[in-house]
Amino acid sequence: EQRLAEVAAPLARFAGARVAVALPASQALAFDALLAELGLQAAGFVLPSYGEGERAALAALAAAGPERPVLVGEDQAFEETQLLRRLAPELLLTRGRPAAHALALGIPVLDLGAVPIVAYEGVERVAQAIARRLARPALAAFLGGGERSGGYTPGWLARSPNWYVKQEVR
Repeated sequence: EQRLAEVAAPLARFAGARVAVALPASQALAFDALLAELGLQAAGFVLPSYGEGERAALAALAAAGPERPVLVGEDQAFEETQLLRRLAPELLLTRGRPAAHALALGIPVLDLGAVPIVAYEGVERVAQAIARRLARPALAAFLGGGERSGGYTPGWLARSPNWYVKQEVR
């Protein structure tokens, strides 16, 4: 507990910062708990899929309320962009493609493909990397170009994220 408190200390100035998580379900569930331990707030989740064994934990995650939405679906670029745009988190934890969507919106990203996440040293490195990203959002803001559209036109962004479902039902 003392070591975790030492790791969380540099994050104290970012207490309550909203962090979106775009990871496989098992990792997203683990990061939900870790973010709370670090004094940060999980803002929402983008999961490519989930297994039968994760159903109960995922239901509990979704039951937290609409302020922490859970999107399940792999390679759903429009939906991911809409969710990130609506949540406007201070950081996105992810691996791979969702990083591009967030950066296009000017949201800082921690790509966990470059940071070890196993064991206590992993927690320490993740916490340090989160603190660095939260302290320096300027690069992401520059990459986003000041507009939070993610490359979509205003007409597309005005649509509901599930508008195509309504089209298919007709």
